[in-house]
Amino acid sequence: MKVSFDLDGTAWKHRAIFIALANALQLDGHDVGVLTAHSEELRAADLRLWAARGFPEPDFFYNAEDMRQAGVVGLADMRATKIAFARRAGITCHFDDFDDFHPDEIEFVVITDAGG
Repeated sequence: MKVSFDLDGTAWKHRAIFIALANALQLDGHDVGVLTAHSEELRAADLRLWAARGFPEPDFFYNAEDMRQAGVVGLADMRATKIAFARRAGITCHFDDFDDFHPDEIEFVVITDAGG
Protein backbone atom coordinates (compact mmCIF):
# COMPACT_ATOMS: atom_id res chain seq x y z
CA MET A 1 0.00 0.00 0.00
CA LYS A 2 0.94 3.63 -0.43
CA VAL A 3 -0.49 5.57 2.52
CA SER A 4 -0.54 9.35 2.88
CA PHE A 5 -1.28 11.71 5.73
CA ASP A 6 -2.45 15.31 5.69
CA LEU A 7 -0.51 17.54 8.10
CA ASP A 8 -2.64 20.31 9.65
CA GLY A 9 -5.67 18.94 11.43
CA THR A 10 -4.54 15.37 10.93
CA ALA A 11 -0.94 14.25 11.54
CA TRP A 12 -0.10 17.32 13.62
CA LYS A 13 -3.34 17.28 15.61
CA HIS A 14 -3.44 13.52 16.35
CA ARG A 15 0.26 12.76 16.50
CA ALA A 16 0.29 9.77 18.85
CA ILE A 17 -1.99 7.60 16.75
CA PHE A 18 -0.57 8.63 13.38
CA ILE A 19 3.08 8.28 14.44
CA ALA A 20 2.33 4.74 15.64
CA LEU A 21 0.34 3.94 12.49
CA ALA A 22 2.96 5.38 10.11
CA ASN A 23 5.77 3.48 11.83
CA ALA A 24 3.81 0.20 11.87
CA LEU A 25 2.85 0.51 8.20
CA GLN A 26 6.40 1.29 7.15
CA LEU A 27 7.79 -1.60 9.21
CA ASP A 28 5.32 -3.85 7.42
CA GLY A 29 6.74 -2.76 4.06
CA HIS A 30 4.22 -0.12 3.01
CA ASP A 31 5.12 3.30 1.60
CA VAL A 32 4.18 6.11 3.98
CA GLY A 33 4.27 9.82 3.28
CA VAL A 34 2.61 13.20 3.12
CA LEU A 35 -0.11 14.75 0.95
CA THR A 36 -0.64 18.36 2.04
CA ALA A 37 -2.02 21.56 0.57
CA HIS A 38 0.99 23.43 1.98
CA SER A 39 3.07 25.44 -0.48
CA GLU A 40 6.44 24.34 -1.84
CA GLU A 41 8.07 27.02 0.32
CA LEU A 42 7.05 25.04 3.44
CA ARG A 43 8.46 21.68 2.25
CA ALA A 44 11.76 21.84 4.18
CA ALA A 45 10.07 23.09 7.37
CA ASP A 46 7.34 20.45 7.08
CA LEU A 47 9.91 17.68 6.66
CA ARG A 48 11.93 18.93 9.64
CA LEU A 49 8.79 19.04 11.81
CA TRP A 50 7.69 15.58 10.57
CA ALA A 51 11.03 14.14 11.73
CA ALA A 52 11.20 16.17 14.95
CA ARG A 53 7.76 14.91 15.99
CA GLY A 54 8.79 11.28 15.60
CA PHE A 55 7.31 10.30 12.25
CA PRO A 56 9.38 7.88 10.14
CA GLU A 57 11.37 9.09 7.13
CA PRO A 58 8.68 9.64 4.49
CA ASP A 59 8.80 7.58 1.31
CA PHE A 60 7.17 10.50 -0.55
CA PHE A 61 6.06 14.08 0.06
CA TYR A 62 3.45 15.81 -2.12
CA ASN A 63 2.24 19.38 -1.71
CA ALA A 64 0.23 22.05 -3.54
CA GLU A 65 2.91 22.45 -6.21
CA ASP A 66 2.78 18.73 -7.02
CA MET A 67 -1.00 18.91 -7.29
CA ARG A 68 -0.71 21.98 -9.56
CA GLN A 69 1.82 20.24 -11.82
CA ALA A 70 -0.48 17.22 -12.05
CA GLY A 71 -3.29 19.51 -13.22
CA VAL A 72 -5.69 18.72 -10.41
CA VAL A 73 -6.02 22.16 -8.79
CA GLY A 74 -9.20 24.15 -9.16
CA LEU A 75 -11.51 21.21 -8.60
CA ALA A 76 -14.71 21.65 -6.57
CA ASP A 77 -12.88 21.61 -3.23
CA MET A 78 -9.70 20.41 -1.53
CA ARG A 79 -11.16 16.96 -0.89
CA ALA A 80 -11.79 16.42 -4.61
CA THR A 81 -8.37 17.87 -5.46
CA LYS A 82 -6.48 15.63 -3.05
CA ILE A 83 -8.36 12.48 -4.03
CA ALA A 84 -7.78 13.17 -7.74
CA PHE A 85 -4.08 13.70 -7.05
CA ALA A 86 -3.85 10.62 -4.83
CA ARG A 87 -5.39 8.55 -7.61
CA ARG A 88 -2.72 9.79 -10.08
CA ALA A 89 0.12 9.33 -7.58
CA GLY A 90 -0.84 5.73 -6.81
CA ILE A 91 -1.81 6.47 -3.22
CA THR A 92 -4.15 3.75 -1.99
CA CYS A 93 -5.12 5.18 1.43
CA HIS A 94 -5.23 8.77 2.65
CA PHE A 95 -5.99 10.27 6.09
CA ASP A 96 -7.27 13.86 6.12
CA ASP A 97 -9.57 16.18 8.06
CA PHE A 98 -10.62 17.95 4.84
CA ASP A 99 -11.25 21.29 6.59
CA ASP A 100 -14.09 22.14 4.23
CA PHE A 101 -16.21 19.23 5.44
CA HIS A 102 -15.68 18.21 9.06
CA PRO A 103 -12.61 19.74 10.71
CA ASP A 104 -13.15 17.82 13.96
CA GLU A 105 -13.12 14.39 12.28
CA ILE A 106 -10.52 12.46 10.29
CA GLU A 107 -11.59 10.79 7.09
CA PHE A 108 -9.91 7.58 5.89
CA VAL A 109 -10.13 7.45 2.10
CA VAL A 110 -9.46 4.18 0.26
CA ILE A 111 -8.65 4.76 -3.40
CA THR A 112 -9.36 1.49 -5.14
CA ASP A 113 -8.44 2.65 -8.63
CA ALA A 114 -5.12 4.33 -7.79
CA GLY A 115 -2.68 4.43 -10.67
CA GLY A 116 0.87 5.57 -10.49
